[in-house]
Amino acid sequence: MKVIDIFSLICAGIGIISNIIASSMYINFDKKIDGRNIQVLVTGEGSNMITLLRWITSSSTLVLIFLIIYHYHTRLHFQIFKQRLEMNADLFSSKLIFGLLLECLVCVVHTPPYIENVTVPIKTSGENPVTINVDLDLILSIIVPLRVYLIFRYYSFYSPWADDKAEKVCNDCNTIGGISFAIKAELKERPYTVVGVLMLLSIMIFGYGLRNVEVAFIQKVDKEIFQDWTFIWNGFWCIIITILTVGYGDYYPQTHLGRMISVVACLWGTFLISLMVVSLTISVEFTPQEEKAYEELKNNETNFLLKAKALKLIRLGYKISHAYDLKDSKNDSKSKLNYMKVFSEWKSALDDFRSIRKNVISKEHEVSAETILHKLNHNVTEQMEQMIQLSSIHVSSLIDYIKLAKDVQTQISDNSDRLETLTRGLYECIKDEFPTPRKEEKSEPNF
Repeated sequence: MKVIDIFSLICAGIGIISNIIASSMYINFDKKIDGRNIQVLVTGEGSNMITLLRWITSSSTLVLIFLIIYHYHTRLHFQIFKQRLEMNADLFSSKLIFGLLLECLVCVVHTPPYIENVTVPIKTSGENPVTINVDLDLILSIIVPLRVYLIFRYYSFYSPWADDKAEKVCNDCNTIGGISFAIKAELKERPYTVVGVLMLLSIMIFGYGLRNVEVAFIQKVDKEIFQDWTFIWNGFWCIIITILTVGYGDYYPQTHLGRMISVVACLWGTFLISLMVVSLTISVEFTPQEEKAYEELKNNETNFLLKAKALKLIRLGYKISHAYDLKDSKNDSKSKLNYMKVFSEWKSALDDFRSIRKNVISKEHEVSAETILHKLNHNVTEQMEQMIQLSSIHVSSLIDYIKLAKDVQTQISDNSDRLETLTRGLYECIKDEFPTPRKEEKSEPNF
C-alpha cells in the first residue's frame, strides 16, 4: 500500500504540473484600451505542445484513478488482516466506498485533449447583469491542484507518529492517536517547517484558483478600477495579503466565486497565522533546564552586585571616619565640607545597598511553583537515593548473614551425622566388649 501511494503522489504531481503549463499556454489575453475602458478578451488557441501536455495529464489521471481504487482495495484487506473489520467485509459495509468516490471525483477533473474554445455561459450579478462565456479550461484547471491532498493522506498512513506502534502507545496512555496526534507531534518537533509548507501550498493553490476565476469575468472594466489578473503572480499577491490580513486593496475579488475563495483563504490563513504565533512562542520560551540556568545566572549577577555595593559602603564608611577625624582635628570649613560630601555619598550608597538587598529578599520569598517543585523533586530524589543505597547495604548484609547461616547449618548437619556415626560405633564396641547376660531358664522341680 505504501508503494501504491508513492506512485499516486508521482502521478498527481505530473498531472498538476502538466495541466498548469498547458493552461498557461492555452489561454491568451488580448487587452485593448478604448477611451476610459480596458477590454480584455480571453481566447484559447491550441497547439501540438498543449495537446501533448493534456495527453500527459489524462494518462496520469487514469493511472491515478486506478491506483486510488487499488489503494482502497488493499486497505480493505489490510483492515481485515488487522482484525479491525469482519472477514466478509467489503467496500460498502466498511464505508470505504464514500472516500473512494470522493477521491475519484476530485482527481478525475481535468481538461482532456482536443477541448478547445469550449465555453460555459455564466451570468453575472449586479445592477446590469450580463452573460459571459467563460472558457471551460479556466474552470477545470482550478480543481486539478487540489490533488495535493494526497500528501496529507500519505502522511496520515506512514508517519512514525501515526503507525501501529504509536497507536498502541497512545492506547496504553489512554489517549486517541491517529492523524490529529501526528499533526500535533509534528508541530511540536518541526513547527516552522510544517507552517511554512502549509503556507506555501495555500498561497499557490488559492492564488491560482482566484486568478483563474477573476480573469474569466474581465470583459470591459474602467481604467480606475481595472485589476490585471492576467498574471498569476497577482493572484498569489492577493492571497498573501488576504492570509496575512493586511488588505492593501490594490487587488481584491469582484466575483462571487472569487469572494468565496477569498473567504476560505482568509479563514485558513487565520489558522496558519495562529499556528505561526504559537510556534514562535514555543521557540522563544525557556525549557525547564534553561529556566533554571537563567535564574541561576540572575541570582549570581544580583549577588555580585550586592557584594560590590557592600564593599563600596564599607569603603565610604572608612572615609567617613577619616574625614570625621580631620574635621575634629583641623576644625576648618574645608574639612567640614569634605566630611559632608563623604557622608552624602555614604548615605546614597546605603540606599542603593538597601534597595538591592530588598529585591534579593523579595525574590527569595517570591519563589515560583516550578522552582519549588524542582527543589522538592531534587530533595526527594536525594533521599530516595540515600534510602536505596542504605537498603542495598542492608540487603547485602542480610545476604551475607543468610549465607553464613547456611554454612553453619551445613556444619551442624555434618557434625550431627558424624556424631551419629560415632555413637553407633561406640554402641557396637560396648556390645562386643560387654555381651548382654542371658536370663537363666527356670527348671521345673522334679518330684
